Amino acid sequence: AKILQESAELAEKAGDTSGLAASKRGRGVALTQLGDHAGARLDLEQSLGLYRTLGQGYGITVCLLSLSREAAYTEEWSRCQAFADEGLDSARRLGFRSLVVDCLNQQGEASRGLGNLEKAEEFYSQAVRGARLLPTFPWVGLLEGNQGLVLALLGRWDEAREVFRNAQSSLSRSEGKVQWTVVSTFLLPCLAQSGRWEEWQDQYDKVAGGLSSTGVVDPDLAKMALQAARFAKEAGRPLEARQALKIAVSQWRSLGNQERLQEAEEMLTELAV
Repeated sequence: AKILQESAELAEKAGDTSGLAASKRGRGVALTQLGDHAGARLDLEQSLGLYRTLGQGYGITVCLLSLSREAAYTEEWSRCQAFADEGLDSARRLGFRSLVVDCLNQQGEASRGLGNLEKAEEFYSQAVRGARLLPTFPWVGLLEGNQGLVLALLGRWDEAREVFRNAQSSLSRSEGKVQWTVVSTFLLPCLAQSGRWEEWQDQYDKVAGGLSSTGVVDPDLAKMALQAARFAKEAGRPLEARQALKIAVSQWRSLGNQERLQEAEEMLTELAV
């Protein structure tokens, strides 16, 4: 972020409006990931204003997408949706097909956050179809993971299982280890719900290794692991339930969510008796 700030200052001194806009957007994205959301929003909004002044359609669209993602981090879902809607309109009007896919996925995120799961699944599905038409689009599997997650939230576990399997195939473990680990964790409750215990241990071992080596942390990982534990417990499979709970406990602890951590730890203690 410091380097990008220096770059922005140099561009401003040189009167390079385009360079200043790019530097501010880059810094806004970096600050979003660092958790400085006030700073991120300021930089991204300034960048968007500069790109609008310049009439640079690509810059405008990318900034709108970045602002939508920043709003998702702070769970301001209506704001997230508004930027995604405007970004999609811009991407479609200007023919930026890859950005159309990104904005559709972001609309799915906003709809999921607002509790409109059917609409979210529709957006994610459109994003997946669009990405498959673009040979160079890098993360089709990640989009499939989002689609599978909302199918799971809708209770459509069989469909979710097949989508997650497709996502695993799309993401090689070498090129997308974090993403592969995420969608593979999402697969666990699908296996538990359908009683596919013969597949469980191999899948669990790979997931546990991936989580350990990547350090990836996300609330959805914790929630899906907890759901896997509940299915396993209902099926009379305490070993598998404990394995899933260990993932949930680790995730909630890393996320600092004490209420959810206590819930998972109590369930783990109960199963240990």
